[in-house]
Formats: sequence, C-alpha cells, structure tokens
Amino acid sequence: MRLFYQRLLTVARDNKAVSEGKMYDLEYAQSDNFNKHEQFAYLRKQDDEVLLFVLNFDDRAVDVDVRVPEEAFRYLEQPEWQNASAEDLLTGKKHKQMSLCSSEPVHISLPAWKGVILRIEETGKKKRQS
Repeated sequence: MRLFYQRLLTVARDNKAVSEGKMYDLEYAQSDNFNKHEQFAYLRKQDDEVLLFVLNFDDRAVDVDVRVPEEAFRYLEQPEWQNASAEDLLTGKKHKQMSLCSSEPVHISLPAWKGVILRIEETGKKKRQS
C-alpha cells in the first residue's frame, strides 16, 4: 500500500490536471453496480489532458461501470470521444479500446483498496493539414 500512495503522490505532484485542473464529481450519475459507499469516481481536466480517477475503498475486488453524464462534458468543455485509449498513471497499463461519452459507461476492474488514474486520449483522429 505504501508504494501505491507513493506513486499517487508522484502523479499528483507532476500532473497539472491534478494540481490545477477542473474537477467533476461523478458519484451522482452512477448505477446500481457502483457502491457509492466503497467506490469513488471523478474527472479532472486541464487544457487537453483528461484524467478519470476511480478508487475502490472495499476489501474485495470489484468491476464497475463508470457513467459520465452530458453535464460533465459541458462543464469541463470536453468533447465526447467514441474512440479513445487510456493509460493508468499508477501502473502504466494501457487500455487501447474505450470510449469517453455519455452513452457508454467506462468499464473498470478494481483490486481491493486500490484505484486507477486513467489519462484518456482520443484515438483515430486525423491531424489537420496546414
């Protein structure tokens, strides 16, 4: 657990979305498979960086579906992405196929007493020609 919190503090120190970004609490938008007493989820955004935090304070592993409502996208001035990828800043694990949109929840497996900080990026976007 000490290594987990050490990595967490390093991510917080080195990441402007954590230290300066807007935050949007996602608790109210979650469905029945999300135990609001044991799990916590929120988004942070700074410039083009989007981070999804999902934490599990339960003593057992859980699978959760995190819903991001339309209001979150408006508040964060963030477009919805049908095609996205993510990297867990705590473990380096990559998630190559996902979406960040209000119509589809983000499915996450969480170990007991752990969490993820997903840096989410749009994929498949063509760069503009100048």
